Amino acid sequence: MELQTVLDKTNLVSVFEEAQSRSCCRPQLQSRMEWAAATPPTLS
Repeated sequence: MELQTVLDKTNLVSVFEEAQSRSCCRPQLQSRMEWAAATPPTLS
C-alpha cells in the first residue's frame, strides 16, 4: 500500500514537471515565431 502511494507521488511529480517544462517552452517558441514573422526574409 505504501509502495503504491510512493509510485503515485512520483508519477504526479513527473506529470507536473512535464507540464511545467512544456509551459516553459511555449512562450519561447511563440516569441521565436513572432521574431521570424517580424524579420524580413532578406536578412536571413
